[in-house]
Amino acid sequence: MNNCIVTIVLAFFITSCGTAPSSDVNFPAIAQKLDELGGKDEFSGNFLIADADTILLSQSYGLANIERNEPITMDTRFNLASMNKMFTAATIMRLLNAGKLGLEDKVGTFLPDYPNEAVRNQITIEQLLTHTSGMGDMFTLAFEQADPNEIRGLDDYLDKFVADSLRFPPGSDFGYSNAGYIVLGLIIEAITGKDYYEYVRDELFLPLGMENTGW
Repeated sequence: MNNCIVTIVLAFFITSCGTAPSSDVNFPAIAQKLDELGGKDEFSGNFLIADADTILLSQSYGLANIERNEPITMDTRFNLASMNKMFTAATIMRLLNAGKLGLEDKVGTFLPDYPNEAVRNQITIEQLLTHTSGMGDMFTLAFEQADPNEIRGLDDYLDKFVADSLRFPPGSDFGYSNAGYIVLGLIIEAITGKDYYEYVRDELFLPLGMENTGW
């Protein structure tokens, strides 16, 4: 397994309607600070300042892969981790706008055979979106002990959390939930009849020109 640095990508956009014109930005000071942080291995990633379509400053720091000593470049693909949730949420909202679902619809409306009765009959799509469902994590001990080669589709995650009890009654509290977003992905598959990854790629990424975004 490759030992890769988890990096942060920082993008600062200065637009013509912003409060500070690009002429007021101290680019040498910014570059010097970045060099300092990068030299001490305190920043790893890409840094970009742009004014509309004009790139004013772009620099890369650190290694994309330690074992192979591969440096980060502007073409490096980064692990977005939980930022992927916004793509799931955006896809759900597109289906809402298309009249395919309602925010108050229960999980069982689309997944009538979902094994956990409390989830199936009580939790709404809105509660899944807003982390108020009471569902927990998918990164359980069962997940950690699983063969990663056996986890390919969303269904493969289910047995890692599906039997878990709710942490609180749906809608009564906030609790960050990775498991809830797996369920949203399953709902997307149920409505569209397509694989989640394929559908988000075709309906969201490619129309937006996000050709280097994937799973």
